[in-house]
Amino acid sequence: DQLTTKGALLLPSRLDAGDLQRIIKLCGGRSLALLTEGESGITPALQSAIRSSGLSQFPRMDEHSRETVAAAVEKGTLVLCIPPAVQSRRATNVLIPRDYLTDIAGYQLPTQCIGVEHPQENALDVEDRSSLPACVFQLSPLLPGADATPAALQQALISAHAEAYASRAT
Repeated sequence: DQLTTKGALLLPSRLDAGDLQRIIKLCGGRSLALLTEGESGITPALQSAIRSSGLSQFPRMDEHSRETVAAAVEKGTLVLCIPPAVQSRRATNVLIPRDYLTDIAGYQLPTQCIGVEHPQENALDVEDRSSLPACVFQLSPLLPGADATPAALQQALISAHAEAYASRAT
């Protein structure tokens, strides 16, 4: 699938500083803003990448964030969700806490999930890691706001990640 041409929330299955730069590039100059966590919820490297990006930021926990984000999406802006950092097992495909998905679903905005796969991190011992790309993205179809339930978001994230994994060069 292609990146939506309309305003929407973009929800990656995981996000690190390098992924942020790659997603900015993927957006190709489109109007892009960030739905951010407090600094305690993300890694120092990602904090630094967010600051250096120069993009507008909407704090997710702000009491007016839903209205602000909805207005931006209505104007055609892509709003990239910056999920909180979580601890997980190696090769976990979706690093988004359930309560975060529930909150994002509450925005009731069109949402496009991005499966993010890091082949070099998740390579089998028999694979030559240096021959694998650092990152592979796969976009889900756009979910209309009314359909963006926590379960639908989780399914879209898992499916997009599975497609990213399956499409990587081996």
